[in-house]
Amino acid sequence: MPRGGPRPGSGRPKGVPNKVTQEARQVALAFLDSISKDELQELWQATKAESKSKAMSLFFTALEFAAPKQARHIVAGDGDSPVIIEVRTMGER
Repeated sequence: MPRGGPRPGSGRPKGVPNKVTQEARQVALAFLDSISKDELQELWQATKAESKSKAMSLFFTALEFAAPKQARHIVAGDGDSPVIIEVRTMGER
């Protein structure tokens, strides 16, 4: 076996969350399940009365638990010319 570098089959498979991430997600979901809709509404109203920007921040933070953020890709080019995307296969030059 060569020294150093990755070994085939070693490590956690891609996409499998680590133990801490799984436990944190379970704790967050248990907490959200324990809160009633009315309690959440009261929290929202109290936060909104204090600061609308804080309430919106709370809303978007909570929203990530229901619908995780999607990756964003911004492709910008020169204002005078279009963006050209070129796809090549391996070995093609």
